Amino acid sequence: MGNNITSSKSLLWVVILCISAIAMRMLPHPPNVTPMNAICLFSGMVLGMRALAFIIPFIVLYLSDFLINNTFGKAFIQDAGEVVFWSDFMTWTYLSYILIIGLSAFLLKKSNSPRVALGAFGSGILFFVITNFGSWLSFSFYPKTFAGLLLAYEGGLPFLRFSLIGDVVFALILYISYQYITSRNTSPVIASSRVNS
Repeated sequence: MGNNITSSKSLLWVVILCISAIAMRMLPHPPNVTPMNAICLFSGMVLGMRALAFIIPFIVLYLSDFLINNTFGKAFIQDAGEVVFWSDFMTWTYLSYILIIGLSAFLLKKSNSPRVALGAFGSGILFFVITNFGSWLSFSFYPKTFAGLLLAYEGGLPFLRFSLIGDVVFALILYISYQYITSRNTSPVIASSRVNS
């Protein structure tokens, strides 16, 4: 019974965080500094390999992508139609998030603040590697050569530092908030059944 209550609270907390991410992505923010990597990391850590760990962040990501791609982001999409439902680059973004959720479900079963920070840093590097590779394949202005691939990674470097800082900060905020809420509303044994400090 207690574990079911904790699981329901974990699920509700992930839903609330994901919904807030839509607003945060739409508001002005430094380039690539959003809570999405941290939310995917947190979703896998708390919900494990359950289908909802993937479904909830993906719904949020798609809704916010749909809004962005059909407003101020439309100018950056090649061959955009009247309504943009999908772009080539989204494939690489979603692949990154699948890996982040899956890896965090296995690697952060037992977590503490340093492990969460390290996981967020690693997820940021993974996202950088995959999405810049996708940029190289998807965008025509990168030559399809090894030099063009290096150029794509070089083009992403100015955004990497802020992205990594944002990932670590957001992940620690989510983790500490979750620890605080579960420790106040459940017994220590139940609260630590999924996330151990």
